[in-house]
Amino acid sequence: MSTNACGTNEDRRLFEIVAKRVADRPAAPDQPSGDKAVAADIMRLSLESVRAHIRLTSDARRADGQAFRVYPGYIETTKIGALASREGPLHVCGVYAGLAAACYETANFCLAQASMFPDVGDPTAEISPAPLDKKSPGFWMRDIGKRLDTEAFIEQGRTYLAQDPQRQTTALLLAVLMLRVVWFHELAHCLNGHLEWGSRTYGLTCLFDGADPDLPQPVFPEAHLVEYDADQSALMLACKVQLAGAENITGLLAMPLAQRLHLTLFAAYAVTMILAEWGRAYPFMVRDESHPPATLRLANQVRTVASNVLPLAAEVKTANAAAFDDLRKLSALVPAFPSIDAVVTGPDASALHDGLDRAQDALAELRHRLQPHLYQTIA
Repeated sequence: MSTNACGTNEDRRLFEIVAKRVADRPAAPDQPSGDKAVAADIMRLSLESVRAHIRLTSDARRADGQAFRVYPGYIETTKIGALASREGPLHVCGVYAGLAAACYETANFCLAQASMFPDVGDPTAEISPAPLDKKSPGFWMRDIGKRLDTEAFIEQGRTYLAQDPQRQTTALLLAVLMLRVVWFHELAHCLNGHLEWGSRTYGLTCLFDGADPDLPQPVFPEAHLVEYDADQSALMLACKVQLAGAENITGLLAMPLAQRLHLTLFAAYAVTMILAEWGRAYPFMVRDESHPPATLRLANQVRTVASNVLPLAAEVKTANAAAFDDLRKLSALVPAFPSIDAVVTGPDASALHDGLDRAQDALAELRHRLQPHLYQTIA
């Protein structure tokens, strides 16, 4: 298969233009690689990994023969969010640095808990810290830590680091998997034709994940549907990376398939919890018209696994059950996070799924309209 040269100087220039025009923030510089690379840099590892996966999309074409081009990069802001946009024929996927930090903090908190991920390393070595300053994990650095001097920040932040070396490493890999789900969500907005269809139908220039009150938000009747679609695609693609032997991170390749799937599924659900907390703690940052409530997005993910991922391999059932167990433990530690049981067996679960049934029917109709704008590999 031919590969897509992701990251030309021209692509980078266009990405910087989009970051400034759409997000009103500068593009973050790429982190050093090779001999100058910072060890255990989750932002670099995640970006290099997704760029390697993107290189496999060069055969993707639109119905009219237009080749798929995309450039992913980080955007300098402490806000929690991501975006997909276009500059001419180039699609752009941008992840806010604040979301990367939230993934890192949440992953470390989880692996520092003796009750979570009991099959990784020696969980009895962990001190199981409570949330710092009563802030939900993922938000301490952003809200409290950034106000501290360097010494105090390091001292307090170290509380969230796992004690067991294997669990420390796994926390970093979990953060990378969480970011992968974000990248794949934005990539789905591009590949699934959301941007081009939205541009032609409503004049949209960008789709945001995590609203920004300083920026104009795209609001259109199908806004929730394209988010459900991107969530489904991102989750399925993240799992297929493991099931199809497409993993490109050495530390993950060393793990058994069931463990990689466990981490992948937990990562997908956990990102939704971070976005849920962003909306709960900062309601002025979120517009209900542009994104479904987090509980519905979580329920959509659960349904996607049941209908589209469970049939693919026997290991998925065990991995998903393990992810659910860890999510229950996380919600018990951080009550602000949504409960997985609320969308599976809770008293409101039936109504949630009735609503999603209707949304899925509407999404099936929308996919017909998206067809001319969809990028896919033609055998």
